[in-house]
Amino acid sequence: MNISFRNIEENILIVDIMGKIKTSNFKEFKDTLFEMLKRDENVLALNLENISQIDSTPIGILVNFKKKMDSMNKMVCILNACGIVLETFTISSLDKIFPMLNGESELLEYLKDNPM
Repeated sequence: MNISFRNIEENILIVDIMGKIKTSNFKEFKDTLFEMLKRDENVLALNLENISQIDSTPIGILVNFKKKMDSMNKMVCILNACGIVLETFTISSLDKIFPMLNGESELLEYLKDNPM
């Protein structure tokens, strides 16, 4: 799993995640996510376009992370989930908890309608 960060606007951080998010590397995933709580950005978008697998342990971490972000009046959303990852989010009803968006332009439009 590889993780990189980039800002598309001052308060919007895109987190590009590549590879597999599974039980064997969940600690790195968790540590990275919760380290982001210290950042100033109000919107965090997890780009899952290049994820080929996500296990149940990392999904639990995502739910806990979203609760923390919500308590800080910050937003976390999912970008570009597809294939088995999208299916996993849908089956587990996470698509009802996280805004599921297709691309950065859709994210910016969503934020216009749902400002922080």
